[in-house]
Amino acid sequence: MDFTWTPEQNELRERARKVAEGGVERYGRWNDCWMNGYSKEFSKELAAEAFIGMSWPKEFGGGGRPAIDRLIVAEEMIKVGAPIAATWFADRQMGPALIQYGTQEQADRYLPEMLAGDVTWCIGMSEPNAGSDLASLSTKAERDGKHFVINGQKIWTSFGAEANYCYLICRTSSDGPPHAGISEVIVPMDSPGITIRKIDDMTTNEHFCEVWYDNVRVPVDNMVGAEGA
Repeated sequence: MDFTWTPEQNELRERARKVAEGGVERYGRWNDCWMNGYSKEFSKELAAEAFIGMSWPKEFGGGGRPAIDRLIVAEEMIKVGAPIAATWFADRQMGPALIQYGTQEQADRYLPEMLAGDVTWCIGMSEPNAGSDLASLSTKAERDGKHFVINGQKIWTSFGAEANYCYLICRTSSDGPPHAGISEVIVPMDSPGITIRKIDDMTTNEHFCEVWYDNVRVPVDNMVGAEGA
């Protein structure tokens, strides 16, 4: 097996390095930049270079490139501390989740603005009394007609204060074993009933947040994939 970089990959690495260095020059250098380096302006520049959604299928607007190409770009960005956090979760997790499990309507609604670098997504997973043990989570989404009514609390939600949307992991049923009845719902972060508090860590970073959901209503159509699956 040949592990030598191809000429195209070397060219991609050089282009990514120049973009990354330019981002640091304009917007600053960040340690753990995929978590701390937040710049919506740089997200637009990444989009212009087609560095968002590189490995997504072309039929969903992505680049259709192998995962190693995305890794090359990410390596150059992280190496110099370029501020890539504003699009990191959407590119790495939310977009692929919608491509794999979402409806066509969800893909049409959310993927283009991810690819354009227009939006930031966060993940509502950890809870104060559960950590990242999802089988123990207690945040609930209960049906009320064509809506879910969400109540509960999340913690360690990176960029909860800046995000446009949360990919919320919540309980839609208490029947069966603890790991059953857990669903994934898209929640606009400007929804009434959401309260956000930033958490200052010992390094003075503020990307972590506590988020409270108090009778937050979202359409049932915002569920990603099958309920409880």
